[in-house]
Amino acid sequence: MWGELQPPSPAPPPPIKKKRPLPPPKVTKSPPPSKLPPPPKLPPPPDLLSPPKLPPPPSTPLPPRQSPPPQRRWRQPLTQARRR
Repeated sequence: MWGELQPPSPAPPPPIKKKRPLPPPKVTKSPPPSKLPPPPKLPPPPDLLSPPKLPPPPSTPLPPRQSPPPQRRWRQPLTQARRR
């Protein structure tokens, strides 16, 4: 049985192993360079998103400032009604 199993099994593996080893080496060389650029590119996006968010806040605070005055006016009538 060993003599029959050895010939068939050793023959197929050699070709498959020779073909796979060649591609892996090329893939390992490309990942390092590609991994380095991604990190620097990720930080920039957050910075670009943060600046745009800062300008909107200044414009939004203006409306809130106008709303406080009306609230104070409403408080006056309430206080007068309570006094009565």
